[in-house]
This record gives sequence, C-alpha cells and structure tokens, in this order.
Amino acid sequence: MQEKQEKTIIIKHLESDVVERLLKFTYTDKLSNITPVAPKLLPKADEYDIAKLKTLSEQSIIDPGQAYLSDVILLGCRDSAFLD
Repeated sequence: MQEKQEKTIIIKHLESDVVERLLKFTYTDKLSNITPVAPKLLPKADEYDIAKLKTLSEQSIIDPGQAYLSDVILLGCRDSAFLD
C-alpha cells in the first residue's frame, strides 16, 4: 500500500467526526453508538480492509429499524463494500 510506504493516510470526503471514530476504532478496537455513522464508516472500513469495523457497520445498517437502509445498500454497492 502507498500509505504504508509514505507513512501517511489521506482520507478524503469524510466528516471529521467519522474520521475520529475510524481512528478511535483503529487504536482501541472499540466503538460505541455506531449507528449514526455506520453508512459513512462502511465504505472506509472496506477501503482500508478493517474487517471487524466493516462487520460492525454492516450489522448496524442491516438493523430493520433503520429507515435509510435502501440508501446504505446503494452506497455499499457503489463502493463494493458488501462484496468479499
């Protein structure tokens, strides 16, 4: 990965609170109240190959109580986040 060689990661098109949660999970392997940011975390978890975060995001999104499930599925398909 280019990031490993340069020791720099550039995260584009993502709000600071989502980046903060992504970093917190990366360092602690824990994340509370993921539901509000799961649709934005899922593509990044897939992009950076963070399997556990990807699974947590998918589980949070698939919760039948989520009103925005169709939007998230489209986002996931676009970014191939649901494909292994």
